[in-house]
Amino acid sequence: AQWILWLEDFFGLPKASFTSDLLDRFCEANTKQTFMNVVPSIEKLLKPLKDSCRSYCFGLYSASIALSGVVLDSLQILLWEMQGLKIKNAELTKKQTEIIFGKSFERIESARRIQILHTFSWITDSQKDDFERIRNIRNRYIHPWRASFKNEKTESLECYRIAFRLFREITAVKIKDAGSIEVNPLLIKWMNKQKW
Repeated sequence: AQWILWLEDFFGLPKASFTSDLLDRFCEANTKQTFMNVVPSIEKLLKPLKDSCRSYCFGLYSASIALSGVVLDSLQILLWEMQGLKIKNAELTKKQTEIIFGKSFERIESARRIQILHTFSWITDSQKDDFERIRNIRNRYIHPWRASFKNEKTESLECYRIAFRLFREITAVKIKDAGSIEVNPLLIKWMNKQKW
């Protein structure tokens, strides 16, 4: 019964409106690899991640891909802010970042942000490939005049799963023995700086 209430809240629908297709797609999207009991409360990540999953469940595959792209951008910005590039033991200010890169990190195009994060070894080779995969799929659907929609469902699910994997790896949230929670220490430091 508690699961039904959770699903009603997740979908924003009463149980009577659930269809077998909706529930099948929910099961496709939510596996052991893409489900977490405990997540850090970062709305800028959680909302598009949840909405990407929900869009997939409703069969809105292009919307799901676009939202996975929002997660991609948010994770890149989070990584930049968590790491805090330093020169002479002082973090770069926004103005210094704009002078070095020509604009704020947030306004740099995604492909360039991925290169920067990888150059500083803040993401692994496989994470770089994951970021690139979502970016490439999203870009194809952002320019629909040339897009082919025949693999839309498969690519939508792939983007959501990759986005979730990156979210899980970057936040590094784990439940340890005795129910204690472990989180990426850089994330804790960043959240404390945000006064959360």
